[in-house]
Amino acid sequence: QEPIHIRLHRATQCAVYIQQRLDQATIEDTVQLSVKIGIGVGMVSIIHIGGTYRRMEYLAVGDPLIQAFHAEHHAKPGEVLVSPQVWKLLRDSGFTASEIFEDKFVSIDTQAEFEPVRQRRLRPILTDEDEDDFPLLEQRIKGYVPNSVLPMLLRESYEDDMKWANETRRVAVMFVNLGLEEHNLLAAGDVRQRDAMNQ
Repeated sequence: QEPIHIRLHRATQCAVYIQQRLDQATIEDTVQLSVKIGIGVGMVSIIHIGGTYRRMEYLAVGDPLIQAFHAEHHAKPGEVLVSPQVWKLLRDSGFTASEIFEDKFVSIDTQAEFEPVRQRRLRPILTDEDEDDFPLLEQRIKGYVPNSVLPMLLRESYEDDMKWANETRRVAVMFVNLGLEEHNLLAAGDVRQRDAMNQ
């Protein structure tokens, strides 16, 4: 387990690299990519809900998400902002603050030099030894894939896959505040997850 300040360094380093390499990237003639990145720190709970028609969704709840959302509200496209809790652990890591807001959220200078930490190679989640578990795993993962996408993933034609993978679609995303306390969500999630996974 890496110390938390190293993980934050790694996350901020990743965010800076994303902005340096992808901000204003041209996807199509009339489409440019520009993102705002907010970073928080703390404990997060992942809740799996659903089970009806074998459909599942997951919700992430916790303080880091609230911090990241607040940070993102301060940010302009192309910026990286960190919460006061992150900056407290990160300020001696070599990153430069380009602006500190009244509520102590910090905008990171994405053009300033910093000492990078070594990038890590991710370990595979599954190995050949897990091969017997693949059918069950595949069945459970399919529950999280939207029904409109699933047929595309099940096609055997490589050409069809490439055509679908290269599609650009206009979509609308809606964020809904359920107004529920974290402990209520966790309790509901535990019950629904057990029921769904046992089907």
